[in-house]
Amino acid sequence: MTMPLAKPVRAEGLVIGLLTAALAARGETVTCGVTIPTVPWTSTTVRHVQVASDGVTAITYPILWRTSIRVTCWAYATTAAQDLAALCEALLLSYAGSPSVAGFLPATSGLLTKDAATGAQLASFNVSAKLQGATFL
Repeated sequence: MTMPLAKPVRAEGLVIGLLTAALAARGETVTCGVTIPTVPWTSTTVRHVQVASDGVTAITYPILWRTSIRVTCWAYATTAAQDLAALCEALLLSYAGSPSVAGFLPATSGLLTKDAATGAQLASFNVSAKLQGATFL
């Protein structure tokens, strides 16, 4: 017997959609995407949330994929980056789930650095996304 041919949902797009909606609902002014901002950072630059998938860590084929998601928050000040990262992490960890995402588990948090090219302060964390609702081909 042959297993069904299935591919997982695109993790970055799901997380970007979740965070964009949740942050907007809280009145936060941010941009969200997979790209890296290249502007020189000043006190008036809009904060940015960058989302990346660091790969699949476990599969229960064809119904569940566990994917490592890295979220990096870009801001002018270290505290602004830290606060935004803490909020994004809380929003993902408290997410109740949907047909596409069963939920998130904590992995790492509190990773701080500065982008030398733009002067932005960065705060990152990782979560494990439990993806479900694969597309059957």
